[in-house]
Amino acid sequence: MATSTKRSSVENGLTFGVIALAIVVIFAVGLPRWHQSAGEDPITLPDTLSGGFVAADTPAGTAALNNLKTSGGVTDQQIQQFVSAATQFHGQNATDATNALGVATAGRYYVSQDGKIISITAARGSQSAWFPGVGSFSKHGDVTCFSASGSSSSVDCRRTSDSLTVEANAQGVDADTTAAAIDEVYNGIAR
Repeated sequence: MATSTKRSSVENGLTFGVIALAIVVIFAVGLPRWHQSAGEDPITLPDTLSGGFVAADTPAGTAALNNLKTSGGVTDQQIQQFVSAATQFHGQNATDATNALGVATAGRYYVSQDGKIISITAARGSQSAWFPGVGSFSKHGDVTCFSASGSSSSVDCRRTSDSLTVEANAQGVDADTTAAAIDEVYNGIAR
């Protein structure tokens, strides 16, 4: 009986050792590849978009926001908060999303001289079902847009394929302009 107990202990130890070694190999080989795949093909969003939109995290974006102090009653503190949020959205938030999702992601706020804002996000791969709320959908070429019921100033649009998804939320911008911005970014990334 002692021999079978010893043999079972040895067999169990060997089995456990093989499983532990397999797990170590999976993490040693697979994890770096998974992280490399997220960074292999990074997404770079442009500094400007057609229609006079500039990235809010750039000096030109700050200048566009400063123009709103006189025309739109925006305060210095509001501008600083927005530029800080834009910088965070473009930098650390995109890095955190890339690490969490395991695919390259990017995000950026754009502002026009007259205070219109477009928020663009992009991710490698396709996304799950998109249903932003109650309202109406419209198709603009390859871009699908959504306008919330009772809100004429907010529009959400997206363009997706198996390899790339680009989304936008725009305030004070119509669906055609937002869809054109998405196409511009999508085509720039996908080329």
